[in-house]
Amino acid sequence: MLKSVLSYPSYLLFRKSLDEGIYPDILKLSTVKPIYKLGDKSNFANYRPISLLGHIAKLFDSLVLKSIGHAVDVIYMDSSKAFDRVDHTLLIEVLLNSGFGEPFKSVIIDTTSDVPQGGHLSSLLFALFINNIKKVITHCQFLLFTDDLKLFLKIDSLNDCYLLQKTRDRFDYSYSINANPLKRSDNKVLDLGITFDRELNFHSHLDNICCKALKMLGFIKRIWDPFTSSGKDQNERVQRKFLNYAAFILSIDHQPHDYNPILNKLGLSSLVDRKKVDNLKFLRLLID
Repeated sequence: MLKSVLSYPSYLLFRKSLDEGIYPDILKLSTVKPIYKLGDKSNFANYRPISLLGHIAKLFDSLVLKSIGHAVDVIYMDSSKAFDRVDHTLLIEVLLNSGFGEPFKSVIIDTTSDVPQGGHLSSLLFALFINNIKKVITHCQFLLFTDDLKLFLKIDSLNDCYLLQKTRDRFDYSYSINANPLKRSDNKVLDLGITFDRELNFHSHLDNICCKALKMLGFIKRIWDPFTSSGKDQNERVQRKFLNYAAFILSIDHQPHDYNPILNKLGLSSLVDRKKVDNLKFLRLLID
């Protein structure tokens, strides 16, 4: 009942605001609530101001957000052995069209495919070749990083899906390459080391990073106790790496390669000394 009473007046208000390009001043009024962040609670700078908007203003904002939000389909492409699959006939054509002749042409003229990896010109030749992809991708936008290619397009209709296919969740369209359907990501995809999910909140990426960090921490805690001097030095380098970082963050003054001031400040000892104490404790348990 309330919906039918308020919907039409709200529509008139919102429509007039959009047509005239004026946001009503009364909708800008809000109650500001301070939310504590961290630090001294008596310091007002440690509070975040949160605006509590009225229901009409929030309804207007949600309608605007819904109208400007669009589905975007993205195709992630990572070429396997990209350097080995460069067609030399096409590469020579690219070089000639770009104004390059010798000695670039002679570098690749004797073979039929691949860019020799390890050479000083390899990266340049591949970059010149792959950057010409912009001449064949005309129906959608793309992002390119070496051989990692992302094709993407705002989807407003099924025809947009056809355009992206030619060069989902609204249209559930299956894209393909050479009649082979591409796998649809259920919720997340790894792109240049970053895990993206549908909500774009990076919770999945943070979970992965923390999981790796905890595994590494567990490995360090179980680090092997070698009997050779070189092995002990290798172990010690792990802790020294951490000590250098801790000294930088905590502003601990120390001479280069002198870690004793940091150890004393943090109440730690060297890995060698700690392993020696652990071994003595273990021997005492065996004797007792």
